[in-house]
Amino acid sequence: MGSLVDPVASLLPPELVEKIFHLCVPTHKHLHLKEVLSGCRNGSGHNTTTEAPVLLCRVSKDWKDFVYSCPSLWANICAHSRPASGNLDAMNAWLARSKSFPLTVCLSLSFTNHADASTVLFAHSARIRSLRLINTVGGDVSWDFTSALPFTRLEAFSIESPPSMIYYPNLLETISSILLSAPRLHDVKWAFDEYPSPLLTIGSQIKELDLTSFQSTSQISDILRACPHLVELSVNKHSWDAHPTTRPDQDAVVLADLKTLHTSRFVMPGFVAPVLRSFGFNGHDGHLPDLISFLRHSPQLDDVAISLQLGSRADLIELISSIRSTSQLEINFRTADPSAITHQTLAALTYAQGDQNLCTLPNLQRLELNGSHPRSRDQPPFRVQEDLVMNMLESRCRTPLSSRSTDPRPHSPSSLESFVLNKSGTVKPDTMLRLEPLREQGLVLHVADPTPYPPSRTR
Repeated sequence: MGSLVDPVASLLPPELVEKIFHLCVPTHKHLHLKEVLSGCRNGSGHNTTTEAPVLLCRVSKDWKDFVYSCPSLWANICAHSRPASGNLDAMNAWLARSKSFPLTVCLSLSFTNHADASTVLFAHSARIRSLRLINTVGGDVSWDFTSALPFTRLEAFSIESPPSMIYYPNLLETISSILLSAPRLHDVKWAFDEYPSPLLTIGSQIKELDLTSFQSTSQISDILRACPHLVELSVNKHSWDAHPTTRPDQDAVVLADLKTLHTSRFVMPGFVAPVLRSFGFNGHDGHLPDLISFLRHSPQLDDVAISLQLGSRADLIELISSIRSTSQLEINFRTADPSAITHQTLAALTYAQGDQNLCTLPNLQRLELNGSHPRSRDQPPFRVQEDLVMNMLESRCRTPLSSRSTDPRPHSPSSLESFVLNKSGTVKPDTMLRLEPLREQGLVLHVADPTPYPPSRTR
């Protein structure tokens, strides 16, 4: 490449070039479990010559010299297969180029079948900042852990294993040794059938936790009690408990710092998060009472996304009414009742004439209601009275969005910015005429109708 177009030689400052090159480097966060199981990355024991940073070195001598001088470009290591003995020299060279820069490492447990390779890698354990382990094999695997130093810089740890995958007996013991030697660890992802017993010891330092397992509700509650300082939490259970109740000898689980929560098949009685801002839930109507109780005790919610099956018409309005205040609400519900959205539901969402502060969800800015049949997506989701929908929209959009009030009063109502509704049948002509002024004011609409509307700005 000539000097006139060589960014390293002439066009860009080195700091900017390093940032650009760093964006080219694949990271373990972009590697999904199914990709590892299918043997991606050409079966190499480490990053291949067809990817950055090695690929960048093949452009020109200037590029090669520059890449070799940037330790951060060599700090990502993804190893998922058994490396050939000749690759150990390449791994040593790779690690040497990263110098003392913190490492981000993604390992398949099959890789650790090579004792020499694991010895080389774990000799640098003191500077591993992020470690992701993926279980892709069954049976016994020999992991040479004797060379590992304490993981003093480790901040994020992830263990991922397909459900019911066989794993070697000392895996949990090995994981425990890693976690217990990591004083900076604050981010844990546990997608593994084994009970995460190390968290009972180090839970007080954990800020972000992602649990995907077969653990019972009572076991999960024990884990959460051991992690009182969580800020972000995700719980994905593979199955529902028949009757998820707390034990009589247990107090409520209070996560005083929790800001973000996403759950699937999990609602725990006695679970309290007073400063929660973002909440996502996927479940069914059997746990609706616990869900409603939780929402009523979360006064600071600002972003809510719920997906569940409704048991009756009253469920939807009770669910909406249980949310004190939020600016973004998305409800995806499954029901066989085509009249699930009743006039009471729409009336609750409509500003009272003459007093806009007396209304459910006064701060609502984005609303999405998606209904579907629980057994057939081809059946119409539901019927709705368009006049009532329009009354609700007009009551919430009386002030043009371009000139929305910045009134600092705590009860100053917000204007609706985005509305998504899927309904059976086309929109009536009269309704279309009433919608047009709202669109001109800036309201983003997506309603089931042959006439296309601007796409909604949903999350």
